[in-house]
Amino acid sequence: MSERLLVIFIDALPFHVAEMVPEAAFLNSLEHRGSLVPGVGFSINLWPELFAGLTPDELGFFNTWTLRQSLWCGEASYEPSAMSWVARLVDRCTRRPQIASRALHKAYGYLTGQGNLANIPFGQLPFFERNVGDSAPLFDAYEQRGSVMVRHDKLQGSSEQRDEQVYAEALSQIRAGRDVVMTFGNLDVVGHHCGPHSDRFYQQIVQFDDWCERLVDAFRSLHGRRANVVICSDHGMAAVDKGVHLDLERHFGRLGLETYFYFQDSVMLRVWVKSPILLKEIGDFLAGLQYGELLDAAERESYGVSSGEFGDLIFFLDEGKVFWPGWYGARFPAGMHGYHPELSSQQALLAYCGEQIPPPFPTRSREVEGFVRRLIGE
Repeated sequence: MSERLLVIFIDALPFHVAEMVPEAAFLNSLEHRGSLVPGVGFSINLWPELFAGLTPDELGFFNTWTLRQSLWCGEASYEPSAMSWVARLVDRCTRRPQIASRALHKAYGYLTGQGNLANIPFGQLPFFERNVGDSAPLFDAYEQRGSVMVRHDKLQGSSEQRDEQVYAEALSQIRAGRDVVMTFGNLDVVGHHCGPHSDRFYQQIVQFDDWCERLVDAFRSLHGRRANVVICSDHGMAAVDKGVHLDLERHFGRLGLETYFYFQDSVMLRVWVKSPILLKEIGDFLAGLQYGELLDAAERESYGVSSGEFGDLIFFLDEGKVFWPGWYGARFPAGMHGYHPELSSQQALLAYCGEQIPPPFPTRSREVEGFVRRLIGE
């Protein structure tokens, strides 16, 4: 008899649920549960790592935006124009308050048909492009096995409404005898807006706890000993209490194709540098800052972000800090993830419900895909 599979993914569910929310009785009662060290970066890379076992090096991209390599490598040209000077002037006049800059970006993105431009300075937009995260093989293996996909990011409405739809649809599919892979997303939204120690965050976890219990009970009552249930998340969440303004141009001069570029990913800074001398100078500068940490070559190799296309330097802010004014969002966040993966606050949750658990139990996100394969006998 074939094994059956239910996967419940909850974005931003921390490993430390028991300490944070004792009322989450079901999640806290699971015998087989552990912490997962996430990969480096954000959802565009954490999902492929969790569900397909692929690191950024293997995927070929890292985070949502990247430097246009055709420009950087000299395969294309860029000539500053009058509009580029206007863009820099607009940036200078609108970076504070952040909400004004974000509104301007949304309007510009809509009028030009470029969509969500985040809050990237207009003067830098010509040098960056979006990565094609939708092409990542997220759930290919699950779909090939016949699992029904119920994803919050494919639905309409508020994040809370989408999660309610996910729960209802997944429960219906379970009762119809289908294997299901489902994703919830609202906890991540609540964590960013309200913080991981807020009543709203705790209440959302209690809600998910109730839904998980109902879903798991329905699945196990139907499939008995053949039922395998995996509950997982991609990262945790840390409270934010300080903004950091880092002006590299003040220290190292104007950005450019012959000098350097940088990109701020909320809590992460990536820098591309042409000159070996300038690379050492910027590297030494970042390594000497008291509010962050520079990934060394061994760590980059370990986390699968060794490619130079991802940046010559990758720098993390310390937990609780964000770059501000930032290149994302309109308001100062109450919570954030994407810090160094080894931090306790960043640990994700993995739990298993079933008759047998094939060793070893994963401790890193990239190991979960192999663990699921062993569960169902592949």
